[in-house]
Amino acid sequence: MRLHCAEMLASRDNPEDLTRAIALVKSIPAEDPLAGKANRLVERWAEQILQLGETSFQAGELERALAIVREVPVTSAAYSQVQERTEQWQSVWQKAEEIYQDSQKQLERKEWTGTFGTARQLLSVGNRYWETVKYQELMQRLESAQAEQRSQTARSKPKDKPNEDLFARWQQEQRLSDANRVARARALAKSGSLADLRAAINEADQVLYGTPQYEQAQQLATAWRQQVETMEDQEYLKRATELAAQGDAASLQAAIDEASQILYGRALYDEARSRVERWSEQRRQLEAQVQMRELRALPASDRYPLPPSPQPVVSPVP
Repeated sequence: MRLHCAEMLASRDNPEDLTRAIALVKSIPAEDPLAGKANRLVERWAEQILQLGETSFQAGELERALAIVREVPVTSAAYSQVQERTEQWQSVWQKAEEIYQDSQKQLERKEWTGTFGTARQLLSVGNRYWETVKYQELMQRLESAQAEQRSQTARSKPKDKPNEDLFARWQQEQRLSDANRVARARALAKSGSLADLRAAINEADQVLYGTPQYEQAQQLATAWRQQVETMEDQEYLKRATELAAQGDAASLQAAIDEASQILYGRALYDEARSRVERWSEQRRQLEAQVQMRELRALPASDRYPLPPSPQPVVSPVP
């Protein structure tokens, strides 16, 4: 029951419920037959918490990301990555803030080319929020500042017009860059290998939000993620099916444990859950048959014990 409740909590795939799920299964005694499965679940959920931290960091929520990974159990294998990951996040964030502030100062001084060049450094900091949202924010401010200067120039001398519309240049360069990224991503994905598919997804994710290629890149990345998940989890399902084919209760339970490694929301999750339900029913039927055979092997008196004889009522002595 504890395992079932914990798995229901974990299926919600948020840090709070994953933490509660881990606490629930860690209360299972070490000598319990299900302790092994409980330990495997703790490791899997610890990895999920770490990944959710990375997702929050990439979305621009540094403090939340740091708070999330603090929930990774100290006893889990994933805990060894917590310190390294938090230091990396803080370093990336500090670098991005410095680049952004330098760009702002150059923008205030109307150093258009310097602003543009410095801002472009955000594209390689290693955080999607700074590479997309904050970078585009700077480009839009640069466009507005240039438009204002052009307006002022038009009222004075035409020769004072800025040399170049840097925002238009940025848009042109970005369209070309995004088109190249999509092309590289497609070329990588053609091989169908896990490594190349992951690299293709990474390329597609670098396409900036709001640009013409963004929707196409996201659709491709979604399809490739499903391919990756299918390839990664197919082995779990294959081993589980082989175990279940043996037909005994222990093998069916092992098959259930194996298929349960496929996480909620992944490409093969629905298929895995369907098989787990079928194998669980088979196991229950086998256990019921064993109990029935054991019952039939008992003497009739043990199978249908007589009710206890009523005790005589003793009247109190007057």
